Parts: sequence; C-alpha cells; structure tokens
Amino acid sequence: MELHCKILGLSGWRATIAVDEGATLQHLKDGIQAALQVRPWQQRLVYGTLELRLGDGDERLQGLVGIEPGATVELLLVVRPEDEMLSPEEVLRAFEVQYDVNLPEIFEVSDEAGTCARERTSGRLVVKKEWATRGAFELQYDEENRREAMREVSLLKQLKHVNVTELLDVFCSTRNMIWVCEHHGDHLRQYMRNRDGVPLDPATIKSLSFQLCRGIEFCHAKNVLHLELSLRTLRIDGRGCLKISNFSSACTLSTEHNFERIACWYRPLENLLGSRHYGFPADTWGVGCLHAEIATNDPLFQGDSQIDTIFKICKKLGTPTPNTLPGLADLPYFKLTFPKWDAMGWDNIGNTRAQLGAVGVDLLEQYMVYDPRKRISARRALQHPYFVDVVLPDGV
Repeated sequence: MELHCKILGLSGWRATIAVDEGATLQHLKDGIQAALQVRPWQQRLVYGTLELRLGDGDERLQGLVGIEPGATVELLLVVRPEDEMLSPEEVLRAFEVQYDVNLPEIFEVSDEAGTCARERTSGRLVVKKEWATRGAFELQYDEENRREAMREVSLLKQLKHVNVTELLDVFCSTRNMIWVCEHHGDHLRQYMRNRDGVPLDPATIKSLSFQLCRGIEFCHAKNVLHLELSLRTLRIDGRGCLKISNFSSACTLSTEHNFERIACWYRPLENLLGSRHYGFPADTWGVGCLHAEIATNDPLFQGDSQIDTIFKICKKLGTPTPNTLPGLADLPYFKLTFPKWDAMGWDNIGNTRAQLGAVGVDLLEQYMVYDPRKRISARRALQHPYFVDVVLPDGV
C-alpha cells in the first residue's frame, strides 16, 4: 500500500493513501510508521467523522471505511501519544508562526465565522476558527463538538469551489484544533444593512442568486447538504463574489444528524410540520427563501416561533392540502384546525415581482413547491431562463 504524508501543522498530519485490494488496518499502521519514521506510538487516525483505532486486528480497510480498492482518500493523522501531545497553548503558538493575529485596528474584528488573522508570507487576510475542550465536566459536550468540528473540516476539504469558502490550513492535537479559512468580506446580512434600506439592483440580485445556486449545486453533487442557509452564512466581497460558509451543520445525505438546527425562516414546510426526511430539497427551499430576501431586503417567512413561521408560509403560499403536500395528514404537527388560507400571489408580497420580474417569480414559485419531490433542484434552477443573461464578477 503506497502512502504519502504531508505535514499540515506541528501535531497535525494529512495522509493521502492509495488503498490496495486486501489492505488492512495493520498494513495502514505499518505504512504510517514507515513513512513518518516514528516509534509505534498510540496513533489516532480520522477519516471524515470516523476515528480508526490502529492495531485493532486484521480488519479489511475497505470494509471498515467503505473505500473501494484502488481509491485514493485523505485522512487526518495524530501520531503522538497522549502524554506528549502539544498543549492548546503550543498549538496556538504553532498557528501564530504562520499567521499574525495582531492586526491593524481596521481588521480587529470577530463574528460568527471566526477571528481575522493575516498570513505572514503573503499578507492575505484569513479567518481563524477554533475548537478546544472545556473541562472534565463537559466531556459529552466536548465529544459532540469535536465530531462537529471534524465533520466541518472533512467536508470543507472536499468542497473546492469558487462559491464555497476555502479551507486553507489545519492545526490540531487530540485536545484542540485550529482551522484557517479564506477571509471573504461581510456576511450578506451586514452587506445589505450597510445599504441603508436601498434595494439591490436586478442585475446584482440575479448574480448573487446564481452564485448561491451554483455553490449549492456543487455541494449537492458532492452529496453534501448545507442545512444552515441564511444571509449570515453567505459572505460577499467588494467584487460581488459570493461564498457559502459555516458548514458546522452540514452533513452527507446518508448521515444521521440534528436537523432541528436549521433556522425556522429557511426550513421547508414539511420539516416544520414534523417530517424527519431531509434531502437536497431542504436546501433548495432555503435557496428560494434567500432568492426572495436578497431581492426584497426582507425575510420571506419571518416568524417568531416554529408555529408562527408555519402560519406565515401558509398565509403567503396557501394552506397545504394532501394534493399539494402528500402525506400531510401523517405529519405530527399538522392540525385539521389550521386556518384555511388561499395563496396571496406574489404581487401582494412586498415588491417581489417588481424586483425579480415575471421570469424571476416563476423560478421562485418552483423553489417554493410544497411537495419536495416536485421542488426544483439546484441543477435545474441554474438552467432556468431567469439566469440566461446573468453577469458575474470577473474571475467568478
């Protein structure tokens, strides 16, 4: 089994492994020790969100992690024993060797995406995010957050796209982790607030909506659900280039996950009513909500609770029926006593039609279909006539 290692931090290593037919965990352990020239320490290996315990017998590697023979995969290695791992302070110093956090005042900012820093060699701005244990009395919390952090890092390594925030670097031990992403300006909510209520022009609306849809289509092509779309998870720079960020709630389509973390305003009606089936249509509903919000500078379904959001959807799009949402009667939060509203029509929902035009509203209606099986996919949305004359920023 061929194995190549590239250092990623003082205590973090990334290995690219070509998996041969019949490869076992013992083969993997021997290959790592030969490549790194280390003693047979207690090693830890992470593939995605799965931690492999090296030396657990002669199990076939392919069967354990679902890798086909001949595949090439990336893994994150920690090769120091617990008593020799770097402390959180040492990992932070390792980060500071490459990145300067003592920035001029204009760059001393923090937000949901992390803290700004500057790469020492190139001078470019980056964003630092950090996970660390909180103490012996919060072990369950620590384990859940460690898994979440590792999942986000693993997914970002797969998602190399012009409209997705890029993961640049990782520094880690078994006790803490720092990862570095590209800096990409304000989140979209702040960007729109800075306009003092002045709506975006139709060409900018179209460009941002197209970039959002293209980024989500790429994620879906990689079998990744974002599940936390909002104006705060979208970044925009001075050129008008949009990046999808914050993959802390993201997962692959087959992964068990806590989907209740999706913000109510952007959660599909079927899931607000209690459906536990999530798929790509959950994201495209969110794309539709943002398509309208970018155009009108006003959230489409701004409820103050889950039931209030349900009623706001029903008031604007009409109360669902078994014909428009199959299986409606089986959804746990649907009540026959719900008020019966007819759809308002987009002419009566803010200035939606004025901002999007008839073709843009047609796309919005296809995003807002109650039946997830009939909701437009991101791939088909990119082919909609609304985007036929989209103008994108240079290099995007």
